[in-house]
Formats: sequence, C-alpha cells, structure tokens
Amino acid sequence: MLTLLTELLPQRAELQVTDGVTTSDLRAAGVLPVPHRARRPASVLTLHEEGPEGQLALL
Repeated sequence: MLTLLTELLPQRAELQVTDGVTTSDLRAAGVLPVPHRARRPASVLTLHEEGPEGQLALL
C-alpha cells in the first residue's frame, strides 16, 4: 500500500480537498463506531483450509 501511495506523489500536488470527512460523516455512513469484532487481532486459527497432512495452509 505504501509503495502504491509513493507512486502517486507527483499527482498528489494536483489534488485539492475542499470538504474534509468528519466524524459525523463516518457515523452516518456506518463506519463508526468500529464493531467489536474488528478490534480483535486477526487469527489464522479460525480458517478451515488445511493442507494434505492436516496443517493450516497459509496462502
């Protein structure tokens, strides 16, 4: 993601933000408050994909 953003640096100078996003906007869009399940760390142990020997297959 950071690499992609750095590639956009030359075009960034052309961008002009006239209206920022407010907390009220995020609440109205359903982004805030953040759901409790999104606050927990991700776990690979909840996946059900297994390799041939029963091990977890990390793709």
